[in-house]
Amino acid sequence: MAIAKISLAGGNLARYNVAMKPQEIKALRHRLKMTGREFADKIGVTVNTVFRWEMGVRKPDRLARAIIMSAASTGVFPAWAKEIA
Repeated sequence: MAIAKISLAGGNLARYNVAMKPQEIKALRHRLKMTGREFADKIGVTVNTVFRWEMGVRKPDRLARAIIMSAASTGVFPAWAKEIA
């Protein structure tokens, strides 16, 4: 499924085309008091994917970064996150 544009807080998915450091992802998960499984479920990925992001083995794709960065700025995951992941 191709998603051309998703509106997010007055912007679009293109504004989330920035790199995220592994420690930033892990710090956010801890700040939200979530296990790896809970964090993964909110984003719509596997626990192993979250682990790989936090270890720096892989990087979140643009959509995952949009979801993560939205949660980082608001403290909650966007309602649409699980629907499109």
